[in-house]
This record gives sequence, C-alpha cells and structure tokens, in this order.
Amino acid sequence: MYKKSIKWLKHLFFLKMKNTKKRLTETDFLKFYFDDLSKSKKIPLNYYQDPLVQKYRKRKSRVKDEKRPKSINICYLTLVFECEDFVTDFFDYIDGQLMEHCMLEIPDKFQLIFRNYLRKNGDSGKVKEYFESNKRCKLPWSFYDVKIAIKAMKFVWTDIKKGIFSNK
Repeated sequence: MYKKSIKWLKHLFFLKMKNTKKRLTETDFLKFYFDDLSKSKKIPLNYYQDPLVQKYRKRKSRVKDEKRPKSINICYLTLVFECEDFVTDFFDYIDGQLMEHCMLEIPDKFQLIFRNYLRKNGDSGKVKEYFESNKRCKLPWSFYDVKIAIKAMKFVWTDIKKGIFSNK
C-alpha cells in the first residue's frame, strides 16, 4: 500500500511540474517533499528515497551507510512522516483514491494470473493446485485487505505521532 501511494504521489508531482523546462527526476520529487527537512535535520536527502529502490541500484554506485533505512519499516516511516506536506498528501490519497485504484486493478490482475496459468498448464482444470504450489502467484488484495491495510497505516501514524517508536 505504501508503494502504491508513493507511485500516485509521484504521478501527481510530475503532472504538477510538467510545465517545468527541465526533465524531472526522482531527486526532484524528494526535494519537493523532503529538502527543507533534510537540511534542517542534517540528514542526506537519499535517506528519504524508497529503500527498496536504492537496494536494486548497481553495487558500485551504492554507498554503504549503516544509518540509512534498508527497508520500508518503522524507522523509515518515522523519517518520512516527519514531513507534514508528505503526510497530508499521503493520507489524502489513502483516504480518498487508494481503494478505488485497487479495486480497478483486480480484474486485470486476475486476468494476468489466469493467462499465466493457461500458458503453463493448458486447460488442465487444476487451478487450485496451481495457486497452492506456485509461490510467485499472488492473488490481488481484496476490498477487505485494502481496508485493513489503511487502518494499520493509520495506527502506525498515530503511534509515530505519540513517539512510541522514538529512540529517545
């Protein structure tokens, strides 16, 4: 859910800035939300980048840094949720359009799953076994799953605001 929300926020950012003469990058997106915070806290801007994006960069260009979040975990969320504009836009999306976007994707995802099943197995009628044995085959989230994920994200945000996860 976090990654889907970030993807949407980037989409909106690039739409807002499309009249800009220069070619926009991921760094421009990070600067838009986190530049002031990064400077005031003296934290490198790349700490705010999705850790999974950084993980798949070429090894030569990666700088080893033990303090930088390595995954989307509570440390990373605490860091990015310090930016009020980001939090506002993030929760506006998950409260408004996330559910609709997820529900629109479900038919396409099922179609892709069944197309892959038919390509690999023909019309053998063993769909259940295919789902049980294929670890890479993931069913799309249901309405209920998305609702629970939104609730969980709000609980995490509430706990972050209360300082439950702080190291102080």
